[in-house]
Amino acid sequence: MCAACLRADHGIAPATSNCAAPESRLERARLCPSWFNAESSGMKAYDPLHPPVAKEWLELTAADRVTLVERYHRRAGPKMPNRKAHAAIHAAVENHAARGSSTPVRKTIARLMAEGLDRHEAVHAVGAVLAQVMRAALTSTTGTKGLGARYADALGDLNARDWLRGRRS
Repeated sequence: MCAACLRADHGIAPATSNCAAPESRLERARLCPSWFNAESSGMKAYDPLHPPVAKEWLELTAADRVTLVERYHRRAGPKMPNRKAHAAIHAAVENHAARGSSTPVRKTIARLMAEGLDRHEAVHAVGAVLAQVMRAALTSTTGTKGLGARYADALGDLNARDWLRGRRS
């Protein structure tokens, strides 16, 4: 077992060719939070009320980003039907925001906050738009053609007043 697992009494052996421990960083982190903290570099926690440092966020693996978001929601929030899907959408929104000017997400989050949402709720609003655009792309005969433009247009139409009324589109 790794030293962190021994100390935390999680009992997960290191991922080597002769052990049965999960190979996935995400699965290992879910089973053994101390392993994640001991082995990861950069960010150790996620707080949606504060934007992550873009460079540190983007240096994490996709699985580590989802794990951080999932951990936050496990500690802070009520139970949800699919925490992993929720965390994946959250992470995708943060990825877009961290990329800065190459997507309209960072400006949309700032605009929604200026309209009265806290940052976490603004990330949820953008995430709802992203999920709708993804769903439309999956069910459309045109597929992903024009997806970026559809996403940008939908973000341009998004406002805090409608979001708070429950429109969520």
